Amino acid sequence: MTIRLAAPLALIALCFAGPAPAATNDAAANDAHAGHAAEQTSEADAKPAKPRRVCRTETATGSVMPKRVCRTAEQAEADARNAERFREQQNRMGAQAR
Repeated sequence: MTIRLAAPLALIALCFAGPAPAATNDAAANDAHAGHAAEQTSEADAKPAKPRRVCRTETATGSVMPKRVCRTAEQAEADARNAERFREQQNRMGAQAR
């Protein structure tokens, strides 16, 4: 029983151990970290913000199982416009058939 636990425990220990620290000069390391931190903040400022996602629970026609659907606000508006355009097209086709 102890042998069965040894392998998973060793694997978990390796996952949490992380990489071995590199031996560097403290002053050089601080300078390198300061420059790297400045690069990271300039890159973070340059990246555009992620669009906000809106999630809804939708049930497809003919199904009883709801499904969670996440879209950006622009995608949701585009889907609504396409659905309205489709409904209008179907109404025009129905009026012509009569």
